[in-house]
Amino acid sequence: MFTKACENAIRAVLIITNKGSEDKKLSIQQIAKAIDSPLPFTAKILQTLSREGLVESVKGPNGGFYID
Repeated sequence: MFTKACENAIRAVLIITNKGSEDKKLSIQQIAKAIDSPLPFTAKILQTLSREGLVESVKGPNGGFYID
């Protein structure tokens, strides 16, 4: 019933919730591997989730995604 993007967004949020924190941010590569999704597709989904405020993101070498 859900689109592939919606399914992957839900999975990504669950992965970030379970494994991520402000101290342990998850990279796009880690999330893409965990949800078995192509990297560019995952990046686009995470960009949307971050823009909408559902996940937090930090750029840079120690950056990644987490839920506040």
